[in-house]
Amino acid sequence: MGRGVETIRGAEVIYLHFDAVDEYDWDIFRDEILDQAQDCFRSLERLPISRWIGYPYRETVVLAENGLAKLTLSEYCGCVAVSLVPLSLDPKTVSHSSSYPLQAQWCAVARDTLEARLYQAGFQVLGKLGTMSNGVGVFQIKGGNHEGTD
Repeated sequence: MGRGVETIRGAEVIYLHFDAVDEYDWDIFRDEILDQAQDCFRSLERLPISRWIGYPYRETVVLAENGLAKLTLSEYCGCVAVSLVPLSLDPKTVSHSSSYPLQAQWCAVARDTLEARLYQAGFQVLGKLGTMSNGVGVFQIKGGNHEGTD
């Protein structure tokens, strides 16, 4: 199986390109994503200490959350996945509580809003074209006429 950026099943995902020289660049990049997200959604609260989302996901960190969703981030070889995960979604089983429909709908709308915001802020937004048979994702840089879709 191929290697790629980790994403959470059932989450709304925005893909970004990241090119850095050192860890300091990553910290700035991560903080700018959080700033843009909080400007869009005032209810998102930064976690005092980032935490991992948990098994079976090993590379996804939760950066912020509100009463509906968690904002998570993962990176692999310059491809970044910014995910909005419904709060009631259990990543281990992809099961959810009765409040899931509202949370899932909020994540879908928030994804489009945040993607447009990140694009306007100068982030290189990627559209996922597909996945090869070995599991490696294929992406294209979005540009020009931004529509907020994969």
